[in-house]
Amino acid sequence: MLLKSKLLILNGLLLSAIIAHSAYRDIQLEKQYPGDLRNRVVGARLEKDGRLPYFYFWTPRDGSRYLDPQNRNNSHAFVSNITASPFFHELLYPICDLPQRTLSGIWMWLQYLLLAGMIWMTCGLTTDPTKKILIINAGILFTVTEAWKSLISAGQLYLFVGFLMSCIIAGLLHNKRKGILFASICAAALVLIRPIALVIFLPFIFQYKKNLLFLSAAFGGLALYGLFVFFVPFENALWKEYSRAIEMHVSYHQLQIPAAEVPPGPKVSQEEGFDFAQVEKNIAEHPIKVYSESGNVFVFYEQITHKKMPLAVMNILCALSVFSLTGIFFYIFRKNKPPLLQVLILGFTLYMLVELFSPIHRRQYNTVEWFPIVLAGFLLIHEWKKPAFLLLTLGILLNILNTPWILMRHSLGEICWLAGLLLIAFTPTENKILWKKQQS
Repeated sequence: MLLKSKLLILNGLLLSAIIAHSAYRDIQLEKQYPGDLRNRVVGARLEKDGRLPYFYFWTPRDGSRYLDPQNRNNSHAFVSNITASPFFHELLYPICDLPQRTLSGIWMWLQYLLLAGMIWMTCGLTTDPTKKILIINAGILFTVTEAWKSLISAGQLYLFVGFLMSCIIAGLLHNKRKGILFASICAAALVLIRPIALVIFLPFIFQYKKNLLFLSAAFGGLALYGLFVFFVPFENALWKEYSRAIEMHVSYHQLQIPAAEVPPGPKVSQEEGFDFAQVEKNIAEHPIKVYSESGNVFVFYEQITHKKMPLAVMNILCALSVFSLTGIFFYIFRKNKPPLLQVLILGFTLYMLVELFSPIHRRQYNTVEWFPIVLAGFLLIHEWKKPAFLLLTLGILLNILNTPWILMRHSLGEICWLAGLLLIAFTPTENKILWKKQQS
């Protein structure tokens, strides 16, 4: 017992040092101007003011409210750098009028709150102290991955997507009416932020009666929002323009449309509390390397074959992969129904698989969407020697390491997570998961 207590204390000290280091580093990164956050804020402000954002270009008469130095669009013929969905912009309405400097600080610390919430919700699904410790350690180690650093550096939104996944898992597994309804709201929000998330519902087809409340509430919410979009002209125009913009982004990323020569963005010295001379000084004083790579299937294909993967082939392979895995899942559990957690893990893994097949380059910050699924996966592993445990752990390590001799190491880490989670989803369990609801 004394040795165990000492190990726990050492572990606590180590985790405290890691989180302190990560927080200090991220404070410096936030001072260096998270550029992607600005286009979310400008997108929200444009929508709030009744203007369409996706082909917006700035002119001096618009003033500083819509100014984004990274938006180099100079006509309505080209897409802007605003790519979040209209619904996500609407979530920002209550805070989007705050100064950018204030919003930037809020957004950075919000990422830590979201991560803490994901760890807390996952720990709340087990009474096993060893698994709680494992989940806490994994969650804090996420803050030293390149995915996390890239998220903070850019001010990206993808950890919010991961947080919604954790909310869905926790809400459904606690198996109370309020929790299920909350999970359905989060699922609808997830789809409205990332429409490809519709695939998370595929594994529920085989248990739709058992999960009827969740499915009906989620699709009911989507239907109500759809009616809102259909009958409100501005909302209708927003989603049509969003769809057209995504198509154009796909064409640019696949080089079906040659990249246009665009002028440099507007030169400004300050932006709502950000002094760009000070930003440059902060970068010089705290040079933090943020490594990023695009882990798309078409990127791997091009590196191996030195040829472009046709878009039609990419889409067909994606559809075949998703439906084949769903069919295999059904075949394995055709007699004995799987635990709900396995259904959820497969659904979210299918979502990440679709993202890996995305025709738009995925940056390193997209990887944070794996975090809640990896944490949930640890709940279904009962021995550290199991291949799934080793794959999930190796995935974390590969997302931390920056040894140049391991090519595409972070993308390989994602492949490890994909393999580990599919192994967990397809392996029949003995229902040893110690959910609080099942123990009461």
